[in-house]
Amino acid sequence: MAHTISQVILAGKAEEALQASWSQYRTTIDSLAEAIHVVDPDLRILLANRAFTRWTRKLGLRGGMVGKTVFEVFPFLPESVGDEYRRVFRTGKMLMAEERNVLRGRDLITETRKIPVIEGGKTVRVITVVTDITARRNAEEAIRRSEKKYRALVEGAGEGIFLADTEGRLLEVNRRGHELLGYPKQALVGMHYTRLHPPKDRARVAAAFREITAMGEYEAHDVPLLRRDGKVIPVDVTGSVIRYGDTTLIQAIMRDISERKRVEAMKDTLIRDVSHELKAPIAMMEMAHAMADVAIAARDLEGIKRAKEIAARHLSVLGKDIGNIVGMCALSGRTVAPKSARVSLREIALEIAGEMRDRIGDRKVALAVRIGKGADGITADRRMMRTLLYNLTDNAVKFTRRGTVALSTSRAGGWLTLTVRDTGMGIAVKDAGAAFTRFYKKNPAARGTGLGLPICREIVGLHGGTICLDSEGRGKGTTVVVRLPLSGARPRRAGRGSAG
Repeated sequence: MAHTISQVILAGKAEEALQASWSQYRTTIDSLAEAIHVVDPDLRILLANRAFTRWTRKLGLRGGMVGKTVFEVFPFLPESVGDEYRRVFRTGKMLMAEERNVLRGRDLITETRKIPVIEGGKTVRVITVVTDITARRNAEEAIRRSEKKYRALVEGAGEGIFLADTEGRLLEVNRRGHELLGYPKQALVGMHYTRLHPPKDRARVAAAFREITAMGEYEAHDVPLLRRDGKVIPVDVTGSVIRYGDTTLIQAIMRDISERKRVEAMKDTLIRDVSHELKAPIAMMEMAHAMADVAIAARDLEGIKRAKEIAARHLSVLGKDIGNIVGMCALSGRTVAPKSARVSLREIALEIAGEMRDRIGDRKVALAVRIGKGADGITADRRMMRTLLYNLTDNAVKFTRRGTVALSTSRAGGWLTLTVRDTGMGIAVKDAGAAFTRFYKKNPAARGTGLGLPICREIVGLHGGTICLDSEGRGKGTTVVVRLPLSGARPRRAGRGSAG
């Protein structure tokens, strides 16, 4: 049927209107910064804006886009992209997706929004808005990696790290911080920082917090920290202000100085004890020197002999104490190593017994060496073995007023067991473990530096053995048992499992 003139005119006007609409459409999307292209049901690109063209060229994709399918333009896209388009055409619902691809050896991450254009109740086109989010995702990943490293560093730190807001409420506490205070994970979050300290110290701590906030940094030493169990521990604190954006945080790093203070106290004790221990024998030797002068003037040979004996006895004590101090320093500093050779413990024990009898004097104490000739051989450092036996025997003699001090050995399974048993004053069961602590003396006024048993422990550990002390209590004697490998044992660090 021939078209009427009016029909032709109407059709022409409709085409002009469509072209005008399409031109306006193109002008609109060309003005947008996002990469946009329009796809028909056959997945052919009908229209692409300038931003899309610039973006594809930046990716190294050349040639015209219009008229080609999405997969012809982007051959690296997975088939799932086609399924997404078909779903939008079928359902008429917008779809947003993030796509990861590799283009020319580098990651390409895009966020796409597939927006349906519906005419007459049917989706006729899909407007696809593509945003290249590669840089953003890479930055987020870098932040995540940085955060992970930060977390690992903070959680693995040997000091307690605390973060609080400017009001003093705790926001974050690391693993060591929870260990210091004895609280489970997250239990400290939200707590006010003043509760970390004893009530009597909170005013001073609050003043320090204000100084950190005002000055930006702060340092304090020997600050008392209140644990959950009520125990107070000393810490050194370094405080600082952290600012990022509009947020201000207060950070405090706390270092437990309990061990340092214990060592300092030990040093003070050592200086005091050494001064006391050296003073007594020196005074006695000065007295012996004065006695000798008087005896010489009087031509009193017996008096000279007595003065000499007094001087010799106290010179021996002085030498022993100094030797223990020097020996402990050498063993602790690992500046000595065992020089292994075949050693007779029986020979050493008899030698020491002869020396000890002068010290026993008129006390009713029997010193018995019950070591058979076949049970005394061992491969070890002779000098160290002599120090070991001397200190154990000396300790037993010192605390035994009457009865017996006996040394014996036995062999079994490649090990030699040395036992030193006395009938002396004994030790409370609760104090038995502390006896191996350096400078430990149950009675501070007792003679000696408190280094005898710790030195024995170091020596035994260096030879790969064990040492333990047993007592049924005060007045019931003490038994020390040492187990040493007979030969061929690999020495280990002293102090690690060497007392038990």
